[in-house]
Amino acid sequence: MRKMCDSSLTTASIDRRGFLVSAGVGVAATAVTLANSTVRAEQTMTTPSSVPSVQDVSLANQHMLNTVRIEAWRKDGTGSVGTGFMHGFCEDDSRAIQCVVTNAHVIEGTEACDLVFRSRELAAENAQTVPSTVHFPEGFAQRWYVHPDETTDLAVLPISNELRQMIANGFTPEFKATQVQHLLDADTARQLNAVEEVLMVGYPNGLWDRKNNLPVARTGITASPPGVDWNGRGEFLIDCAVYPGSSGSPVYLFSPSGTRLSVDHRVVTTDRVILLGIVKSVFLHDVRGNLKSVAVPTTVEEGFAVRIPNDLGLCTRSDQLMYFEDLFRQEMEQRGGDGADFAR
Repeated sequence: MRKMCDSSLTTASIDRRGFLVSAGVGVAATAVTLANSTVRAEQTMTTPSSVPSVQDVSLANQHMLNTVRIEAWRKDGTGSVGTGFMHGFCEDDSRAIQCVVTNAHVIEGTEACDLVFRSRELAAENAQTVPSTVHFPEGFAQRWYVHPDETTDLAVLPISNELRQMIANGFTPEFKATQVQHLLDADTARQLNAVEEVLMVGYPNGLWDRKNNLPVARTGITASPPGVDWNGRGEFLIDCAVYPGSSGSPVYLFSPSGTRLSVDHRVVTTDRVILLGIVKSVFLHDVRGNLKSVAVPTTVEEGFAVRIPNDLGLCTRSDQLMYFEDLFRQEMEQRGGDGADFAR
């Protein structure tokens, strides 16, 4: 059984070995080009005190700081928007290999991409929260680790090098990262009802708060038991509006009141993060009324003009991320325990 002791997401920055550690401070604010990516920070936005920060203990605020905006381009010049979220693999003494997680179909066929993070300039007396963009030129899609089961539709990008460069430029990445203890395990799944309240965070139709660099949150309910394999696969349904740009959105168990009713009818406190799954596809009615499950489009043009969503989304259950946890641990053992430079 995986441990479930930590009630909050992990505050992030990166040490020289590629692990996630406590917040760090940079010194210079200049753009630097790496071999495979460019890191730049916009210095034009201040952050009102009402905007969530990594110090906030509210679970709702933490969820808003977990996602990364993915803006990708294909060879033909067309662009798309998807959602990624931060997850730390191979946790070791409060450190982890930091990665972006999304659907494999979000990055399939793309040539270049911008990943937009929140960051904070700590060298200044009054720290500002600014968007820092990591630009990946040609070959972006090849850098990802993709789950071997195509129907699982998961891809993971180690991002430690770019986050370290962001820190070197004088900006501390500001986000909350899930880790293995936040994934849905069998014991927790048995404690869940078939119908639970959920929170989905992402960029539907590309919408976001550009000024404050925040995603959009939507609520719904599970439409099938999260711990029961939908049609024999590690998936479940949610009753929530899913639109282009929602691909890769994390779906959390969420109780606004802080309490929920257990399967044995007890009122229990919900005081920790549970990542139930990742949005992968949506059910649509075509012009003839036929119902089909299709990968969530990453552009508006791809899908919804003549196909009508029925507000049911299909999610890959979060325990499927354990494939990458095991993979990275095997690679670390081969490298003598060093978690640095998993980038391809």
